[in-house]
Amino acid sequence: MGNLRRYCAGVLVFGVFLIPNTPNSAHIWELTEVEGPELPFLNTEIVLDASGDPHIVYFEGDELSSWIAYTGYVYCEEGEWNVGYKSDNYFYCVTPTWHPLSNSIGLDSQGYPHLAYPVRLDVPEDYNCIEYAYFNGNEWETEYVDVDATFCCSIRVDDFDVPRVIYYADGLAYGFREAGVWEIDYADEYYAHIYYCSLGLDSVGLPHAVYKSSLYFSLDLKYAYFDGTDWTTMSVDNDDTALPDLTLDSDNRPHVVYLKPGYPNMTYLMYAYWDGVAWEYDIVDEVGLGGHIYSPSIDVDSNGNPHIAYSIGEYNPQLKYAVLRDDDWAIETVEMYYHSLRSSLALDANDNPHISYIYAIPPDIVYMKYAYGVANNPPAAFNLTLPPDGEGIIEPVTLDWEDSTDGDGHDITYDVWYATDPSFDPHDEVNELTDSTYTFPEGVLSDDTTYYWKVRAWDGYDETWSGPDEYWSFTVDNELGIPVIGFTAESNADGIALTWECAAAAVGFNLYRSEEATGVRNRLEEMLNAELIIGETPYSYIDAEVSGGLTYNYWLEAIDIGGSSETFGPASCTAGAFVPTAYALYQSRPNPARGSAVIAFDLPEGADVTLTIYDLSGRKVKTLVDETLPAGAYEQQVSEFAPGVYVYKLSAGSFAAAKKMVVQ
Repeated sequence: MGNLRRYCAGVLVFGVFLIPNTPNSAHIWELTEVEGPELPFLNTEIVLDASGDPHIVYFEGDELSSWIAYTGYVYCEEGEWNVGYKSDNYFYCVTPTWHPLSNSIGLDSQGYPHLAYPVRLDVPEDYNCIEYAYFNGNEWETEYVDVDATFCCSIRVDDFDVPRVIYYADGLAYGFREAGVWEIDYADEYYAHIYYCSLGLDSVGLPHAVYKSSLYFSLDLKYAYFDGTDWTTMSVDNDDTALPDLTLDSDNRPHVVYLKPGYPNMTYLMYAYWDGVAWEYDIVDEVGLGGHIYSPSIDVDSNGNPHIAYSIGEYNPQLKYAVLRDDDWAIETVEMYYHSLRSSLALDANDNPHISYIYAIPPDIVYMKYAYGVANNPPAAFNLTLPPDGEGIIEPVTLDWEDSTDGDGHDITYDVWYATDPSFDPHDEVNELTDSTYTFPEGVLSDDTTYYWKVRAWDGYDETWSGPDEYWSFTVDNELGIPVIGFTAESNADGIALTWECAAAAVGFNLYRSEEATGVRNRLEEMLNAELIIGETPYSYIDAEVSGGLTYNYWLEAIDIGGSSETFGPASCTAGAFVPTAYALYQSRPNPARGSAVIAFDLPEGADVTLTIYDLSGRKVKTLVDETLPAGAYEQQVSEFAPGVYVYKLSAGSFAAAKKMVVQ
């Protein structure tokens, strides 16, 4: 804003409040009290500069008894609100609740503000006019657009920094300023009474306007545009409409929001769009007897979707925000217990909404406020994993599901819902879990009972329910148990030895392995056995495909003669962690080898070790190890040997041994 900051009169921010959204909300709203509550505020309009910072023009009441209004301007820079301007002239509002009081703001290419607003002049005689104020980079300048005008006006600044204004002056008047002089034209019939008006400029700077017109007892919501030579007007709606607002999309087509009476005793918030041939209409919201809708404002995003801010309600209206996507209006509550004669909406380059509005608590608490909405994405979709849907299990029951993520960086918590009826009415909940697993405490679940369950991921603003189905079920059957005991995992020279016993007949067993313990076996874990493990108790299995130093976790699935299964574990073990009790040199594997082999040996104590390979003539081919090693189990890789028969010898302290190795 250049030198404008020198004319600011302090920071006006009174507080910032973050408003959590309702479950269908798509935004996180930051609410700021810009100024108040010393004086009543009557009207606001907001625009955004190239940096996305808000600039707001408003009417500020002198006192409630006189309803004398002055125009003010504030802007936000580097997170601080500053006063930029306050008019010397006033406007006298007789019935401010219903009077179409308006002022307007536009920004030029340098981000400097241009204001248009009605004022009342007492000299040389009482009359109303439209005043224009702009900041030239050093100071404010003011002049009159028209001295025979009245209370409604709207201003925009084109790409060449030319201000353009529409206003009421016994018809819809249009003015633009060139070389310091205002040129005036009429866009619609002279003598028509204009109640409300809103201006937009198309991609080449030509004006488009929407306005409520009354002529010879007929009421019309009208749309007018200038093609560079002539004005064209058309009717948008011929009912007793109110408070229209206009914006243009990237194809220069108009989008209009306005209020429309309905019967019996209804008020509709209407949206109209010109598709190039005819006007298309939609009802955004509605209110019945005793309710009111105020101050609708519209903008379109980069995809051409309309966004609307408005207030609606009966005794305590609420500030609402609506956006049309996929032929459906998504409506959010921005703030509760709110009342405003005029709010204003603008979208930034990221399509995030900015709203200026008046917040009032009768009889005399009035704030000017600003709301900024940050788009929020719900947590990522996730699925239930264990126990499998419909499975019978014994206690303790552990539920497991996939992790969800949040692209907005919010922390996620989980709520588990469970019930004995799939309607979940009634149901029980376990809330605010931080891990994607939950084990029921003893005594919570009943035996011989089927439970239905689902999980909600919550990021503090939006929710996502689990899949792949609406819910899963499990049945508690404590008589199902297969008596498996002593399921253990121990490291030895051959890998990791798994052992267990089973005191009853079982069809067989499956073994699963992972490198991360989760407390439950996931379906995606690696199954070790290619065929079902059968035989008689005790049972054993060697997992030879392990790497020294890594910790592995094992689950045992026992299957009974009825086809039911139970899972035991995890049993955890670190490969190579055992201490041998004797020296040993093992046969190389594989033998014969093709390309490479592994030679393993054990040291029960620390020793000076050499491991050497010879050919059959006794010539040394390669020394693999020649160092002092601590007690432990060791493996040495052998590769790049020509085909033939070799002898490898181990010397460790007083121990010596040799074996043959065949390379093909």
